[in-house]
Amino acid sequence: MAEIAASTWEVVGGGVDRECRGADWDDDSPGYFSVAHASSLARCQERCVELTICTGVEYRIGHCELWTRPEGIGATAQRSSSVYLRRPSDTSAPSSGGGAPRTKYVVHYMPWFLGIRTPGLYDHWCVGNSFYESYLGLYDQNQREVVGQQLDLMKSSGIDGLWIDYQLTSWDSVVDMIIDELEARGMGVAIVVDNAVNNNIFIEAQAKLVQWVGRSHYYRHNGIPVIPVFNDVEINFQALPFEAYYMTRREVPLPDWANGTYPWITADLKWLEEHYKKDHSLSSFAIGAAYRGFRDCYSNRVLHVPFLQMLEPSLLVTSKYQPEFVQVLTWNDYSEGTMIEPSWLRTHGSCHEPCSNAYSVCPTSFDCFSGLETRDCDKPYGSEFGPADPACSSPYNKSAYSELDTLKQHINLERSGLLNSIFHTGLFTPSASAKGPGWYSRGHQSEQKNLPKPDFVMK
Repeated sequence: MAEIAASTWEVVGGGVDRECRGADWDDDSPGYFSVAHASSLARCQERCVELTICTGVEYRIGHCELWTRPEGIGATAQRSSSVYLRRPSDTSAPSSGGGAPRTKYVVHYMPWFLGIRTPGLYDHWCVGNSFYESYLGLYDQNQREVVGQQLDLMKSSGIDGLWIDYQLTSWDSVVDMIIDELEARGMGVAIVVDNAVNNNIFIEAQAKLVQWVGRSHYYRHNGIPVIPVFNDVEINFQALPFEAYYMTRREVPLPDWANGTYPWITADLKWLEEHYKKDHSLSSFAIGAAYRGFRDCYSNRVLHVPFLQMLEPSLLVTSKYQPEFVQVLTWNDYSEGTMIEPSWLRTHGSCHEPCSNAYSVCPTSFDCFSGLETRDCDKPYGSEFGPADPACSSPYNKSAYSELDTLKQHINLERSGLLNSIFHTGLFTPSASAKGPGWYSRGHQSEQKNLPKPDFVMK
């Protein structure tokens, strides 16, 4: 009661022993609120303030509901030891700009497309990229104009900046150029330290990381730089010589040196929502995820059974909780089919001529270990605009830009305050193929699957 008395929020329904309702006492749809973890009434109120669409809280010990019903709360009902407080109209999160959603949408960006190389050298365009074709063709990120085209498209789509996946010091000059181009456009940057191929990347890249993190447009929370880490247990961590927030993947055990976690791609939306419910240790600081799904193409392994059509569901979950950052996974990881960059399906059996010149056997979609059983029916087949894969039997034309357009529309609606989505429990049903936390592991450490390869040829 002392906590309630000290609050400036309006106590609704006559005091304690009340809970929230919609239009009347019997209207209690789970789509009206989000359940969040909070250790006290004050913390429950703070979490409501962090969420710009939150109109009030229902709280009892161990339970915090953040009410987001677009029409507001129209009634209450009796419930022992529960209280409903209406949020004052003049409260907003410090970083929300007077009520505008605070979320920054950033894309996870791979800087590894560095031109078709000589035979025997790995290149991401020619190995593990047989399903999809970029709207820019086989681009080379050494070319400043290519990066500029990508960044201009991102910015026009509402994307705030890049989280650059950093695995090798040989990428340093390209990353330097990308960071310069971001600054010229008023976009932000963070470096995702990734030990997929080098467990000592933190140690070997210390000087360069210090330089990049010191840039004025580097992402910070409360003035402290944010260092996302795509890690596994074998990473050799070395702290930077200043305070930083090290954020690691939620799918792996939290290291002693980490400050918090971020989610990666998963088919299990319940597991994703649990990440948002958690009361993160850094107050007001959470990282979310939005993604189209997963459909990898490696010649000798598959990381997970493919799953697609996840963009809109994952975006709806982010808007339900409005984390400080939403990491769009990814802009251009063509090897794993997660790219939001405009692209289309390569025709089955086709091969890029530059790849045939560099490799004795030019890879096609038939060389993807994941096979063709799961079709991508959201992309046009063989061109920027047109019908989907013939196996999809879809009567509609598709666009290479459709998923990026969906993201752009969502960001615009969220920022305008018009995104009054109603969330239903049925939305958060895990996929039958989902393995939940821990399923994802990149590169040589992946679990190999013996999926059957197709015994037919598409013509």
